[in-house]
Amino acid sequence: MSPKVASKLTERCSSPETTREIIDSLGFEIISCDRWLAYRIGELQVTTKAYCLSLGDRACLATALHYNTQAVTADRHWKDLKLGIRIHVIR
Repeated sequence: MSPKVASKLTERCSSPETTREIIDSLGFEIISCDRWLAYRIGELQVTTKAYCLSLGDRACLATALHYNTQAVTADRHWKDLKLGIRIHVIR
């Protein structure tokens, strides 16, 4: 779960409590940004510079790399990234 998800939900919901209830109901594990993840996010700034990814985008990708799982996005240009993980574009 990314901060972007929480931001968009809070923007559209009537209260922070509603946002928390929605996120909690989804059953996502919320992880801390540790040293390894922070370094990987920074490295992705260099290797993905041509794609103009946000900090949140790079955090999502770094997390997927760390857990060897897929990244899910609505950003179509991610499909061109060659990072060694599956990127699922939802629209």
